[in-house]
Amino acid sequence: MTELIKKIETIVHKHLTSLNQKIIGTSFLEKLKFLILDEINANPKEYNYNGQDNTSNKIIIKSDYKSITIFLNYLNSQNIQMNREIEVDTLIISLNELLNIDILDKEKKIRKTFKLYQNSGLTIPKRTFLNMSYSKKNLVLEICSIDHQIDIENNENDTILDK
Repeated sequence: MTELIKKIETIVHKHLTSLNQKIIGTSFLEKLKFLILDEINANPKEYNYNGQDNTSNKIIIKSDYKSITIFLNYLNSQNIQMNREIEVDTLIISLNELLNIDILDKEKKIRKTFKLYQNSGLTIPKRTFLNMSYSKKNLVLEICSIDHQIDIENNENDTILDK
């Protein structure tokens, strides 16, 4: 599992530096989703994992304009998460089994269901509530992105210096 998350970290780091830094939020994650899935689909055997126990790994990548947190979770048995709040823009990719995601609108009392099959993903904006239902032996990749504001203002009090 450690090798697998290192491979994913390499992919994310490569595309983090190559993508335009002006692409932010869910747009960045959506673009990253297709780049990651293209590389995984090119060599699917390198991205398989069959463990015996529930496992979770976490890696943090920081740049001048983004902080990326990568979670790779393997769930050996079925699992359900209810009323989970997504606090930052998040990309969820199911790498091997079915993953059901219900996005909840608590004000309108509406629920929208998405089924993520093998090597498919969903980008979710911050402040979203959802339910997740994991299948048995599910390998799930979650990438959370926090955009840093790039300060282009002149912070000095005087822009013209008197001599």
